[in-house]
Amino acid sequence: RMRHYAAEAGRDPASIALEGRINAASGDPDDWAAQLASWTSLGATHIAIATGGLGQSAEPHINLIRQVKQELGF
Repeated sequence: RMRHYAAEAGRDPASIALEGRINAASGDPDDWAAQLASWTSLGATHIAIATGGLGQSAEPHINLIRQVKQELGF
């Protein structure tokens, strides 16, 4: 839909980035892969990794991002 609106407005739809988000804190590697596949099929150009709910220390967030990166092959 967004790409259609962009074209109607005279913009090149390919010039507009689309960022998806993987909710890593509430899923497992299979969930992450499914979320990535969904966003990829929609044309996502960027993916954010959400780690909310892991507390205030940075370490668990960083460790989870590393795990997602390893599991998904980033």
